[in-house]
Amino acid sequence: MNKIIKNILTSDIYSIIKKTPLNYANNLSKQYKNNLYFKREDLLPIFSFKLRGAYNKISKLSNKEKKNRIIACSAGNHAQGVAYSCKKLGLESTIIMPRIAPDIKIEAVKNLGANIVVGIGKKKDNSNVGYIYEIIPAGKIVEAVILEPPEIATNPICIENAKMNGLNLIDSLEEFHKK
Repeated sequence: MNKIIKNILTSDIYSIIKKTPLNYANNLSKQYKNNLYFKREDLLPIFSFKLRGAYNKISKLSNKEKKNRIIACSAGNHAQGVAYSCKKLGLESTIIMPRIAPDIKIEAVKNLGANIVVGIGKKKDNSNVGYIYEIIPAGKIVEAVILEPPEIATNPICIENAKMNGLNLIDSLEEFHKK
């Protein structure tokens, strides 16, 4: 069996979330003369698909890596995905957020049990990544697993999760049409 398909079918993401439904977009379907649906990722615990990639990546870390601190830099959804995943897996997380991160996002991440460090960045990007090296004591950087948003977007494990969501979409569409 293809490794990616095997990993998709054996992922434990659904131990922490439910499959998200499709909703038929009646007005948009009429307007564009096509059948359009909304995939309701907003029904996930953090209201974003970012949870899927973060959990899939973190849950597949080695036992040695899981003993280390999990660190991420994000202004919002990625931060919440990492914090939620770590909470569910019983791991410590530190999230570095830019000064311009909205208070509602900072509070959401705090409420998920993450340690928050408000960074020096002025943009909602990875401008805080360099700041990681200032908050981790010298010689301790090897004891951290750093999850950056671009890494999440290009990591094969996270990409598998996107494909899993695609399979979920196909299943949901089939179920929708059986009604």
